[in-house]
Amino acid sequence: DALFANVCDGQLSAGELSRSLSSTDGSAAVDFHFADLSSEPAAFFAEPVVLNEAHIGWVVFQFASASLAEIFEFDADLGQTGEVFLVNEEHFMLTQSALTPESSVLTRSLSAENIEQKFAIGEGHKVVIDYRGYEALSSFAVCEIMGLRWLLIAKIDLSELLTEAYLAREAHYYPKL
Repeated sequence: DALFANVCDGQLSAGELSRSLSSTDGSAAVDFHFADLSSEPAAFFAEPVVLNEAHIGWVVFQFASASLAEIFEFDADLGQTGEVFLVNEEHFMLTQSALTPESSVLTRSLSAENIEQKFAIGEGHKVVIDYRGYEALSSFAVCEIMGLRWLLIAKIDLSELLTEAYLAREAHYYPKL
């Protein structure tokens, strides 16, 4: 039963989580990857368990990509081409694109130039060429959780922003970006 499996023994010992835990007695985090413990991409967060000042193991929380999908569901208020998604430092999308039917979770790599600049800046707004080849306004912020750094991006095609509908409702759309 994987729920109570020892990730430091047997076949699981070759996985990312096992490697991370074997290198520390403290907290650990493993970025999203195709994990041996689940059928979908997952990230792991571990906290040490200490008894009588001795480290005896970890409590590990698995954060499945399906959990992110619930947070980043399509929002009609973002228009036809607007979406919000997460990207890791390896430039891979961690959430499903709202604009393409094929899976984007850990399969769609975004422009290194675009993503590395955003990580370096930390937060802001930029007009970029998006992963679909369209000019888009993107607002972004780096989020750090237990040493993992992800880029939260909200984007919308520039052409949509410049329509009469946008100009008539600027006060409504701008805060959502």
